[in-house]
Amino acid sequence: MPSRPTVTALVLALAAAPLAVPGPAHAATSISCHASGDVSFKPGVQAFTQRHEVAYFGERRSCVDHSDLGIKSAALFVGLDDVDLSCLAHDVGHGSGMAIIRWNTGYAELVSEADVTVEETTGNTATVTGIVRRGPFEGRRLTGRFQTGLLGEKGECAHIAKAAKEKEAHDTKDEGRDAWDHHSAADKMYGLDEYGVRGAGFKGDFTVG
Repeated sequence: MPSRPTVTALVLALAAAPLAVPGPAHAATSISCHASGDVSFKPGVQAFTQRHEVAYFGERRSCVDHSDLGIKSAALFVGLDDVDLSCLAHDVGHGSGMAIIRWNTGYAELVSEADVTVEETTGNTATVTGIVRRGPFEGRRLTGRFQTGLLGEKGECAHIAKAAKEKEAHDTKDEGRDAWDHHSAADKMYGLDEYGVRGAGFKGDFTVG
């Protein structure tokens, strides 16, 4: 049976279009861009910590270009594997993967590929770093800071975090009743299910150079 493609492979397949043309590395110095879009989690993020595939699907946002490429905007796509996440934890595991940046000059589209890792997390904010391996800015360092609407009172995880605390209090009261049916019913009562949070929005910025 063929192996299931990782989220990194799927992001690369989605982001790389036939019309994309790699740009000359020698023409580039540095660039800064805004980023925003959607992020997906597979499996969905739960109250307990587990390993996830995380994919950022960025929209086209404006850039400040310090090279002679004339780049006006860019869309960022990032696929990360082996990221430990939980709706109750404010730090995550340091996953790794690949990034695709689709640069737009107004008359042409260029593509860069980079190897990336999650260097640091603070609450909803993750710092991702890596090296561009192909396309414009080849050999230059990529640094991005992205804030995901996952944790906190207004985050996508809020209902799961609240439900987990209520269920914990419920289970403490009924400590002697540990039958499977009892706990399954409590999960449903407090809004906990097998799917978890499978997506959220993100925003931030990144620089290459």
